[in-house]
Amino acid sequence: MPTLPELRQQAENCSDPARKLHLQAALALAESKPGRALELVQRSLELEVNLSARNTLAVCLLHCGQREQAAALLTELVREQPEQADLWYNLARAQPNVEALEQVERLRPGWLPARLLLARTLEREAGLRLLRQLEQPEARLLEARLLLEGDRPGEAVELLLEHWPTCPQLLVQALHTLGSLPRHPALPQCLIECRQVAGALDLFPAALRLWPDHQQLLVTLLRHGQVCDLELEQRLAAWRRHSRVPGELAEALAMHNLAHEFAMLEEPGEAAGLSPEDPAYALYRGEPEATVSDQSDPVRRQYEENPYPRWRELGQTQGPRPFHELLGAEVIDQPRILVAGCGTGRHALMTARRFTGARVWGVDLSENSLAYAHRQAGREVTFLRGDLLALDQLDLPHQFDLIESVGVLHHLENPLQGLLALCRRLRPGGWMRLGLYSARARRGLGPAKALARRLAPTLDLRQLRYQLVKQLAPNDLKALTGFRDFYSLSGLRDLLLHPREVEYDLAGVGQLLASAGLQLVNFDGPPVQFGGDLEAWQRYEEENPDTFRGMYVFWCRASQA
Repeated sequence: MPTLPELRQQAENCSDPARKLHLQAALALAESKPGRALELVQRSLELEVNLSARNTLAVCLLHCGQREQAAALLTELVREQPEQADLWYNLARAQPNVEALEQVERLRPGWLPARLLLARTLEREAGLRLLRQLEQPEARLLEARLLLEGDRPGEAVELLLEHWPTCPQLLVQALHTLGSLPRHPALPQCLIECRQVAGALDLFPAALRLWPDHQQLLVTLLRHGQVCDLELEQRLAAWRRHSRVPGELAEALAMHNLAHEFAMLEEPGEAAGLSPEDPAYALYRGEPEATVSDQSDPVRRQYEENPYPRWRELGQTQGPRPFHELLGAEVIDQPRILVAGCGTGRHALMTARRFTGARVWGVDLSENSLAYAHRQAGREVTFLRGDLLALDQLDLPHQFDLIESVGVLHHLENPLQGLLALCRRLRPGGWMRLGLYSARARRGLGPAKALARRLAPTLDLRQLRYQLVKQLAPNDLKALTGFRDFYSLSGLRDLLLHPREVEYDLAGVGQLLASAGLQLVNFDGPPVQFGGDLEAWQRYEEENPDTFRGMYVFWCRASQA
């Protein structure tokens, strides 16, 4: 199989028109542009019909989600050329088929891709038996996946800890599924090496309960993540109060506290008298941030004063995938995506990296939030300041293939008006990903909100946070500290003191979407799939009330008309 540079060179140097188009199609496939590849190979076949180009056409159809057409074409090809292993393999990819893979084994014995596909095609236990006969790391990875799919996370974790460098994402997924960390001697170092994987840093507090003296675990969390565990925060606060020993831990704690607005608990007067020249000062305070406090809109004023959410690293993300593979949609090689209410930019940047060839625009009302976004996200996203109710005033495409607005509409005076404004910029058949607060998941915040609003007029956010920990009943404090937003000042303000928010139940979500002419497709997050069946989702949330603790995040779609 030629490399990308080799393919590019061959296509540039080829003088035969049909062959050149075929090579350009192969290049477009390698660059994850299946729509473009399909167009090129079809033009090639108009000039010359041959087996290689027809096979490439079948692969393009497969990558464009047209499995039935791909399988029909490959069935014709294997009849014509039954001794071509690649044709049988592609047929098995299009239409899971043990017999086709047996033909591949006959023609190309021991070919690993075919054996892995066979293991995936067989019944789970038969597939596991086959994989255990193979020594390659790819076989271990697939074996762990099959174990996880079979509800055997403990076995998957044990296997992955032996091979974690080849599959860090799967190890983190398996550890979350397992629910508790095993006391395996390799685990601390595995977590440190996996720190960029999404969800890995969330496992560190539990690991530090098993290995409380593992300083490198703690330092890694402080440098690259956020302490979202009250027990660990209290331990660090006590160390800061009594030790303040210069060194690696103090430096990491200072970096962490600066990033999260020095929200860490401190006793009254603890920082009194500390001057900027004192070595301990950096553990407690930094330079004051510029604010814009003269805005008439209280929501905008909040986000100018406390840009939200705070973040330092995006973390390791899976490689970008074509739009149609992620959404089951039509093939779009360069989807246009709007993130409405992009805040400090993390959401928009993750969206840009999720889709192959995506062009992403992020819009937000807050100048300070967008300044934070520019510092963090660079040039991968085009950031614009503006109101989502007045998108026509901004230099944006007329229509988008996908609009994402998570955690935004429920802060508007009229969420439906905001949703309709977004719908006007969505192409027919376009997609939306929305996020709205769940009233059920947030009902435990009532006591904390009431206390915070009583205390807010006389205390700053740091003092208010300290009093919440001191005054709330244990169950109410537990409900509060389960939210990540509790662990930064901007998050705390957003969680408990927002001047305008609407909470929804699933019936309300359905009414909102119906009023906007949108069809619910599915929800993000839960390990179950009920599609657009809101009644099934309601039953699930009743049985699992914390499922949508963050918010309801769901995909919906406009009609084609």
